[in-house]
Amino acid sequence: QGICSGRAEEAMSSERVGQLITYSCDACDDALFQIACHSYSEAWESAKEEGWRCFKNEDGEWEHRCPDCVGT
Repeated sequence: QGICSGRAEEAMSSERVGQLITYSCDACDDALFQIACHSYSEAWESAKEEGWRCFKNEDGEWEHRCPDCVGT
């Protein structure tokens, strides 16, 4: 199970340090999802189970949204 917490100050959508993978919300800049996994796909499956979503914006770039911002 992942951990949701406040966001670090530097901008990022996803980051990996060792086996710790972090996704940050691109909409609210406050939410983080962190989990220790072997792969991004495994980590993203866990994030989706907790309500996180990812989509392409109007510029064709991928954005991550926390459960609170999915509808925005």
